[in-house]
Amino acid sequence: MAEYYYSSDKKKWENGGSEYDIFMNIVTGKIGLDYFIWHTEMCDTNQNHPNKCTCGAVEEAKRINETDIVPLWHFQKEGVINHYNPNIDFGTQPIRVLNHMLGLMFVNTHSEFHKELFEEIDKGVFRKGVFPVLGEEALRKDNGNFRTPILDEQKNVIINETFLSYLWGVTYSVYALFLETIDFPQINNHYGYTEHPIRQENIDKAHLLFNYAKSLIQVFEKWDKETLPNPEMYSANASDRTYTEQSNTFYTEAVKFILCHEFTHAQRHIEKIGKDLPVSHYLEFEKEADENAVALCSA
Repeated sequence: MAEYYYSSDKKKWENGGSEYDIFMNIVTGKIGLDYFIWHTEMCDTNQNHPNKCTCGAVEEAKRINETDIVPLWHFQKEGVINHYNPNIDFGTQPIRVLNHMLGLMFVNTHSEFHKELFEEIDKGVFRKGVFPVLGEEALRKDNGNFRTPILDEQKNVIINETFLSYLWGVTYSVYALFLETIDFPQINNHYGYTEHPIRQENIDKAHLLFNYAKSLIQVFEKWDKETLPNPEMYSANASDRTYTEQSNTFYTEAVKFILCHEFTHAQRHIEKIGKDLPVSHYLEFEKEADENAVALCSA
């Protein structure tokens, strides 16, 4: 892993640690967007400090705002934030912009989980990767079953793209409605003045999105990104983006729980399935998978 250094003038360099450390220092303001960045992999002479670098890489060091270490949308205060990148975001539904986060969040379920996960992958208990099934189709199949997350016979976790859209839509709606109709009114009543103005527009959008998410169970229709909240395109206005970006956090945690649930099935249940087990055993499998997923996510 490359070690990063930063400087305001390409003369005095400070050790910034990993790329993640650099990112967090930028977000907290310790490192400015106009600072320069250098890392050990830039040096052709394999030096571990910019002051020792003699290949000219120091002079080629870029300003932070010219790199991809920190997405500039973090600091955007007006206009529309658009996360879509055709090089990495596959699929047709707006949820595509979060797909690359699923595996990352799962691997980092807790500080030691990656060790357990990779051990199970090495043993063949679990397959590496999360596979969103892309496509524009309703959740209900023609045979009456649903396209919900499953662990297939090859021990891959399969998650339908429409299911992910459904999950995000419900997550956003519940969060926004809780704030606007329960939490904010209680806070305002407690303080005796309007600390948080109630915005009927937010309530209406949450209801519309919830109805859209529910409709995906029966019929697929394209997500109207111009009128409905979504993770791909949204206003940079502080009061608007909070709902979307906080919902992204809740959503990725929800997917993490689902993946931990399926991981438990791979560890404990998949070899027992199909052996004329009574329904009660399958119910116990589901209960155990839920309980272990909770334990993993809260460790």
